[in-house]
Amino acid sequence: LCDDFYLDMYINTELELPTGRDTILSFFERIQKQFPSMGRFYRRENNEYYLEEDRNPGQYRWVSLEIDRIGSGVVNPSDFETAYCQDRLVLELVPYMLGVNHLDIDSLDVTFAMDFVCPANL
Repeated sequence: LCDDFYLDMYINTELELPTGRDTILSFFERIQKQFPSMGRFYRRENNEYYLEEDRNPGQYRWVSLEIDRIGSGVVNPSDFETAYCQDRLVLELVPYMLGVNHLDIDSLDVTFAMDFVCPANL
């Protein structure tokens, strides 16, 4: 029914996340091991890191590491389990690989978003 569907999860932390090169790369390498098609890694100017799939097919997944937030999302997943599998992995990894524990978590946000193209706006 919708043109695009997104399922995003964000873990917001009270403290800043680790910024060490080895920690960041190990975290993203572990995610890539589970999802080998996630091969595009980059850093934005404000020290936010992203690992994502190629966006061309219209269906892709991504994981982000920001100053005090970890994000995970899937665009146009074939089913909910596809997205939940990635989110579950991120939730399992953050205590051990990024040192995030229950005291540090400010909030956990899960967003279901839909885009509808309106022919009148084309």
